[in-house]
Amino acid sequence: KTCSEKKGKEKQVCLKLNKIRALRRRIQFLNNAAVKCDYSKDPVKCKVRLNKEILKLKEHLRNETIEFGKRMRIEL
Repeated sequence: KTCSEKKGKEKQVCLKLNKIRALRRRIQFLNNAAVKCDYSKDPVKCKVRLNKEILKLKEHLRNETIEFGKRMRIEL
């Protein structure tokens, strides 16, 4: 919704920034959820699954950030 008023390259930049922010929020949420693993049936398995998901998201975030940085350099 925040990017709907923008057009062209400005809209692409807005969408990319929002995607990066969303990935960061998801990683932060999963890090906070790791505390709840202590109360699950199998805490070790819970933490392993969360860590696996966090690593996957961090890799995705890194790729998105690199791609965004390359686009910004090309446009400037």
